Amino acid sequence: MSNLAADEVLETIEYIQKALQPYLGSREHVDQIKRLLRLHLQETVDGQPGQPLSLLDGAFCVGVDDDSTGLELEYKEAVNRYASSFLEFQKVQSAQSTQTARPSIKTSSQQRLDDQTVAVGLRDKKDRLKALHRYIDAVAARATTGDAALDLNSALEGTKPLPEVPSKIVDSFASEGDANGAGLGSVTSQLNMILLKAKLLLQREAELLKRAKANSSVEPGSVSNGAKAKALDATRAELINWIEEELSKASGEDDLPAENGDPDDDSTKDAGVVLKEEQRQRQISKQLEKEILGIEAKYAQYVSSRKTLVETLGRSRSLLAKTMVDYPPSKEVEALLAQPQPTVHLQLPYLEGALKSWGEQKALISHKSFLNVSLGKQLKDSTLAIEHLAEESQLLPDYPMPNSQQSMTHNQNPLGAASSERPDLTGRVKPWAYASESSKIATFESITEKIEGAQMAMEDAITTLDKADKLLGKDTKSDSRVDENESDIWLEKENGSGNSGRSKHHSMKAKAAEADVFSTLKLDLGLLGREDRH
Repeated sequence: MSNLAADEVLETIEYIQKALQPYLGSREHVDQIKRLLRLHLQETVDGQPGQPLSLLDGAFCVGVDDDSTGLELEYKEAVNRYASSFLEFQKVQSAQSTQTARPSIKTSSQQRLDDQTVAVGLRDKKDRLKALHRYIDAVAARATTGDAALDLNSALEGTKPLPEVPSKIVDSFASEGDANGAGLGSVTSQLNMILLKAKLLLQREAELLKRAKANSSVEPGSVSNGAKAKALDATRAELINWIEEELSKASGEDDLPAENGDPDDDSTKDAGVVLKEEQRQRQISKQLEKEILGIEAKYAQYVSSRKTLVETLGRSRSLLAKTMVDYPPSKEVEALLAQPQPTVHLQLPYLEGALKSWGEQKALISHKSFLNVSLGKQLKDSTLAIEHLAEESQLLPDYPMPNSQQSMTHNQNPLGAASSERPDLTGRVKPWAYASESSKIATFESITEKIEGAQMAMEDAITTLDKADKLLGKDTKSDSRVDENESDIWLEKENGSGNSGRSKHHSMKAKAAEADVFSTLKLDLGLLGREDRH
């Protein structure tokens, strides 16, 4: 029975070893695997990454081996096709750049168009000057007509007479008219204010032109003739509107003295008053002539300066150096002239290269994000499978992992990422390895304990049998000799010698019966009385 129990124990041990063989290994083997993984991870983290395939140039070529099949073969062929297409693209791009770099030669039609635009501009300038002289002559003629222009009786012929006005009110009107006529200083101050406003507008336009040239990326030579014509039309319309406004203001100011002088002509017939009024009107007309001449000169200066500013938009740098009439160039104009020409054509290749590299980097980032997402999904699926197995497992609850080792596994992160970003598979697999190792050790311990208990029980049984033999008076030495000469019953049974073993067993029983305790007793003790009787 003991042999059968030992065989069952050995079979159980072998079955357990076979079941745990995929999860078990020697400590040296596990350390070697850990060392290799650590080295690979260190090379991955600290090593310089290779050139990404999305940034390959045309000189790169991948050799297609006979061993490469399936997706690898298709991938290598695609890389080679990409390199060849990239070379073709560079050739086409270089050809186009050489074609665009050739200087453009102006044809005779373009030259005629430029001459026509210049002629149109000169014709418009001539028309503007004629209109300006015509209006100025009209204003001068209106101011120098004298009594014919200021005679209210001739102007009011055929109209209904007005009601009589008290003399006090008429005198007050006359005094107010004198005060208004004497205030020529206010008129000059207004003209000075207008001139100051024109200068301020000129400075403001110069600043705006400076900012526009700084922010503009268009070369002066690249401006089309249509754009130049539109700009000239807009400038001409502005000048015409401004001239009309100024002339309307001047005509309104000319009418004011005439209106103020009407009450005196209508109310009083005194000759002295009429003479004084005529002298006053003459003085006013002379002053107006002087002011108009000054305005004309200042306006001519303004037109010339505005013309120079407009011409700077479409002409080269040399024309900007011309000074305005009667006005030396200011510091702002000199700084504007000293500015360099725009260098957009020099920056354009750099911007194209930056845009190209931006597209390539964008493709690389999208590729990396796709890999991260796919790896994250795989890690998530494997983590869910491990958690599901852990919930159904009976091995992990029986042999849980200590808290210290669990904290160590959570703190270790082989890929250098946070635990919230990427699940730690090694930390989830370690409890299984620890539980299998613990179950193996516990199984071995239980088996050894059972074997030791069986050995102790066998020793106790042997000692008990020895004691029983002693009590029965059996000679242990002779028995031991007999046992040495005897053969095993089961072996004799297997060898077909069961009869001889059985006969020896009967002989041993007979010897044991002869060596019995009761055999030593005298059986004729009960006959002692008979002998006495006989």
